Amino acid sequence: MNRMYRVTLFTLIVLCLLAFTAKGQTVSFVAKANAKQVVLGNHFEVSFILTNANGNGFQAPLFKDFKQVSGKNVRTNASAINGKWERSTTFSYYLQPKKKGTLRIGSAVIRVDGKVYKTKPLQIEVVEGKQKTDGEVEQIFAKAVLSTNEAVAGQQVILDYKVYFAVNIDRYGIVEEPSFSGLFVSQIRRFNGQVIKEVIDGVQYGTKIIKRLAIYPQQSGQLTIDPITIRVAVPINDNSPTSPFTLLRPTQSFILETEPVVLDVKPLPEPVPTSFSGAVGSYTATAVLDKTRATTDDAITLSLTVSGDGDIKRVTAPELILSDTFEVYDPNTKAENEGERNGALFGGKTFEYLILPKIPGAYEIAPEFSYFDPDSSKFVILKPARFQVNIRQGKNNTNVNVKPVEPEKPKEEIRFIKTTASLKSLSGFVGSLPFWLCIILPFLILGGAASYRYVQSKKPPVDPIAEKSRLAMKVAKNRLSGAEEFLKGKNLRSFYDETSKALLGYVIDKFNIPGSELTKSNVKSKLEQSGANGEHISRFMEIIGTCERAVYAGGTDGDARKVYNDAINVIADIEM
Repeated sequence: MNRMYRVTLFTLIVLCLLAFTAKGQTVSFVAKANAKQVVLGNHFEVSFILTNANGNGFQAPLFKDFKQVSGKNVRTNASAINGKWERSTTFSYYLQPKKKGTLRIGSAVIRVDGKVYKTKPLQIEVVEGKQKTDGEVEQIFAKAVLSTNEAVAGQQVILDYKVYFAVNIDRYGIVEEPSFSGLFVSQIRRFNGQVIKEVIDGVQYGTKIIKRLAIYPQQSGQLTIDPITIRVAVPINDNSPTSPFTLLRPTQSFILETEPVVLDVKPLPEPVPTSFSGAVGSYTATAVLDKTRATTDDAITLSLTVSGDGDIKRVTAPELILSDTFEVYDPNTKAENEGERNGALFGGKTFEYLILPKIPGAYEIAPEFSYFDPDSSKFVILKPARFQVNIRQGKNNTNVNVKPVEPEKPKEEIRFIKTTASLKSLSGFVGSLPFWLCIILPFLILGGAASYRYVQSKKPPVDPIAEKSRLAMKVAKNRLSGAEEFLKGKNLRSFYDETSKALLGYVIDKFNIPGSELTKSNVKSKLEQSGANGEHISRFMEIIGTCERAVYAGGTDGDARKVYNDAINVIADIEM
């Protein structure tokens, strides 16, 4: 008896604490259904959820077009999110539609501290069920579902792997994942993983998202996402409709494989704004200037923060365009962060510009940031702020307040006047070698210049494409030198990215391929047409594949130093 009293007292204390912490938080009362479509004769669940409050006088809507299978079911849940407690009460019902069509579920009502809260009405589409015969209906299958089938490079696309089932499921697991060639991939861990009912070809299935990815295409063209393999455990001798995932029952394993999906990646439209630096998606920008009054001895710091749902790693600092009265140093990336919001990835970057004023006066500093919005298919130019800056003359400016140099005074202030004069004869210079050189040298210079121009005019004009092809190897080696710096700094993702760009840039320069037409098959075809050795081509393509896996899928096949050495050697071998 004493133990039961302690348990009851503890429960009351917890409920009081939850009620106290709920005060001051936002109160919400919403309605949700676990199905958008329902087959006539099947049932679904509708829930009315009160959050961060204790309510009374709950009234459910009239379910006039539905048969109430069970309910009212009441459950209370408490959870801590980011250190804050959240308490919710759910009133749920299982309903069965009585007829076909779009049926309406009205508003539920509850009272909280004297205030009445109502939910928004719901609409449920009820369809005719398909007449099933033995072996006609697929009981369980998987799909890869893209949020959009068309995108541009750098745009975030959500990829959901979903399981559809008309029987109970106990467990599932991913057996094999694709390589995601040409895509940068990041996993999303917080999303709605509840079972949702959907109707496909007149058959009602339970669906569950088992994995969600944010994928960012890195190049234009059609990118194919290979199938994923999933193992699913189904209870034996259990053909009832969908139900919650359960354990400790005899099961039978099934291997499911999704169909390949194709993402059509379009190039960015022209013209591209000068302030565009690779941002694709929906972005915001803010700017902060540390001072608006300064002297020519001071340095001014401008901080530009951008955030959005695109590939934030792809975004670089936009160019800060100022007049010649300022000297602007290369910007630094001071902060970079990435998180999840509403089932998608969201990131931000802060760029810092160091500005040195050179000339006094009143000026305006107006940074710009532009991004491509896939929804409107247009570039958006953001001007987060306009700063009016007053610059005064500093003390250490060497261009002003320079004292003139006074001429040196003669040692004797009074000189005696000479009464006699002597003239020097020039007869020794006239006719001498220096004399004739002074006469002939200008004619030699003019004649040489005319001859040089004549010879140059006879030479064929330099073909810029041929010159670019000739210097392709030199440019590639310079880029590989930059990749080696990333390798020394142990920044492996940037190393593999720069190595891949060096190899692909070599092919672009060598064979004059537009970047929009750059594909693996095109690269291999151009190398073969150039007469390159088949072994060298295989090594070249293997290195590109290794770099892609490292950059986009997060995996490597070996030592990074070996990849760097192989990249240098294979370019040299192809050039031979």
